[in-house]
Amino acid sequence: MSDENPLQPPWLNAPPVEEYPFEDSHDLRVGPKLHPALDGFLPYIGVW
Repeated sequence: MSDENPLQPPWLNAPPVEEYPFEDSHDLRVGPKLHPALDGFLPYIGVW
């Protein structure tokens, strides 16, 4: 028999994550580089 609580999701016991290393921004041109296949979508993405 398992000791896990079936009502408690397993991700609640996950270790803490590191702080996000990039500045918060709505501009996708700032921060980590997007996959090159997504570059054509940049003109269509923004804050509306």
